[in-house]
Amino acid sequence: FFFGDCTSQVMPQTQRLLKGLTILPYSDELAQRVRDNATKELCGDGGCDLRSIGESCFGSELCAQNFLPTMKLQDLAPHPFAFIAVTDLSDTGFRGIAHKPYEFVGCVSAAPPSASNLQTFPQMTRDSIIIYNFCVASAYRRFGIGTKLLQAVYNSCPGRERFLFISKKMTTSDESLKDVMRKRIERLCATYSRTAFCIIQENDDVICLQHTGGDR
Repeated sequence: FFFGDCTSQVMPQTQRLLKGLTILPYSDELAQRVRDNATKELCGDGGCDLRSIGESCFGSELCAQNFLPTMKLQDLAPHPFAFIAVTDLSDTGFRGIAHKPYEFVGCVSAAPPSASNLQTFPQMTRDSIIIYNFCVASAYRRFGIGTKLLQAVYNSCPGRERFLFISKKMTTSDESLKDVMRKRIERLCATYSRTAFCIIQENDDVICLQHTGGDR
């Protein structure tokens, strides 16, 4: 998935960014190449410092459950649909906002529901897919890259019902961390609603959303 030239109506910054951006199927080699930058974007610096986890994709979720945030790109590997967005695929390519070669921009993966998912969420079938590990690096948000990552999944499994989860589980006693987590939940609900996801079920631990936009 290569993003070609944008129209002249697109802001110059966005045009320059998207021109050098590519979404590739997951590979261990690619994950290793962008490992350091990706790990920071996924879960921060490995601790539960509020500033670090607040900017990362999954740090607050893990810390709110009293886990150390140790997520890595290789967690995408078991899923049949997995993609990584990167910059600078050639010597003359766009070096990214941070001017680094092969900079991590985002990732997403998807897999069929488990037996437990099917039992808990009757809207799902064995042909459904659940979207996991959806992350856009902090410097690249609000450019539409998340939508393009999701489209890569949709193109790989057209016609299948799509779901995703937002974690609500909080076992921490840290009130500041709980506040970060609550704000994250609100932000994600608003973000996903703009990409045609609707809440269909909720319990103490998770919000389940279903995509209602067809293959787009």
